[in-house]
Amino acid sequence: MLKLKSKRTEQKQAAISAHEAFSLWDVLCYKYVNIEELGMHERLAHDIDLRLIINRVIKTVTQHKENLEKLMMEYGVQPPDQWRIPSDWSGNPEIVRDEFIARGLLTDMGAHLENLLKWVKIVT
Repeated sequence: MLKLKSKRTEQKQAAISAHEAFSLWDVLCYKYVNIEELGMHERLAHDIDLRLIINRVIKTVTQHKENLEKLMMEYGVQPPDQWRIPSDWSGNPEIVRDEFIARGLLTDMGAHLENLLKWVKIVT
């Protein structure tokens, strides 16, 4: 499908480098994967408080994802395809411990923070 770009979009595209556009694209890819993984963790978690925390993180990451999508559209950068876990996916919650999920969440947050700091370094 052919997309017509406005002059404003073309001007904004000229203001962003390919490296900056790729960095935005890369962060958005991470957000898509992160939301799917968080949903999987939420389904497998045993502790109610952990489920509530994961749900709150999902809402926050989803807001950030939507903001990034808007920013990319504003600059005329094609967003990546969303990665999806099949809807019929089910895991064995008995083999996944809450401690494993919590450690995974902390590791993911640290990796994402590192990715964002790398992006800030690129654009400044």
